[in-house]
Amino acid sequence: MEYRWSQLADYPSLEDWFRTMAKKTLSLDHPADKFIMSIDKLLRSESEHRLSVWFQEVNQFIDNSSNIYADLIRIEQVLADHSFDLMGFVSELGELAVINDKGRAFYSCIGMLADQSGLAAFRFLAAWTALNTGQLQECVAECEKVEQPIACIYTIQGQAMLELGMAEEAVDCLHAATKLSSSETLAFFQLAKAYHALSDYKSAWKALVDCEALTGQNIEVATFFGLIALCEPTEDRLKYCWDRLSPYLSNEGEQSELVFMLMDLSFTAEIPEWFSNIVDRVDWEQTKKNPAFFNKLPWILSKLDGLHWSQENIVFLDKVAQVEKSG
Repeated sequence: MEYRWSQLADYPSLEDWFRTMAKKTLSLDHPADKFIMSIDKLLRSESEHRLSVWFQEVNQFIDNSSNIYADLIRIEQVLADHSFDLMGFVSELGELAVINDKGRAFYSCIGMLADQSGLAAFRFLAAWTALNTGQLQECVAECEKVEQPIACIYTIQGQAMLELGMAEEAVDCLHAATKLSSSETLAFFQLAKAYHALSDYKSAWKALVDCEALTGQNIEVATFFGLIALCEPTEDRLKYCWDRLSPYLSNEGEQSELVFMLMDLSFTAEIPEWFSNIVDRVDWEQTKKNPAFFNKLPWILSKLDGLHWSQENIVFLDKVAQVEKSG
């Protein structure tokens, strides 16, 4: 499904102001006012042309403004008076740029605004764009330019450091983010990943518990719980993961990765009833389409044999035979 980007009609107050009052109250000789008027053009343009319009307007604004910080503050305030969130819109442009392989150009553009204004919001967008275009070192560098402690900055810096293999440094950044904001969901999730990379499974589990307290139960968090439990299993952890992951198993659709993790939980916990539950609920017609399933067969059969689950083995092999027979 194609994403629907913002249009001028989504902002009736702003649309009315542009139509009736903007030209009467703004001076096109003023760089800030000219940039405000460009928002009308941007919101009316098609998504495939929107970025080129944005790059052109930003370059003109930078060239003509004598005080970029003050002008940006004015732009943001005037637009906010008409119920338009400038930074939200710029963030949307960033997503559009990344999707259309123009993220590096957008990063350069936003980086110039951040450098010349000193505004942390633009610095964050520069760091976000760098991260999402694989420029991890640049992302860290952008974050380090921000002098004041800001949770989302520490979060994105920690995420980039983790992807760079700097897990210990990532823990420091992400821990700082969670201290600054107890509702920084992504920071808790990334902190769990950093601790996991350091094989500190107890701390990883705690960070993930804190994350789940904010997000509620969901399959992404539950899957990571499963990964940690399998690294350092205890009876309570394995049960915790089974209770969270097994409800996501459906008899409709291909879910091989979920199936493999649930099977691993059942083998590790040595609970054959869990394995039988999986076999009964899997959509075998869809599962057989994934080559990974057949690649995993030796592992599954080896586990069943090692645990001496003869009855479960028979039932499972019967299912596999039916799958292979059906082609």
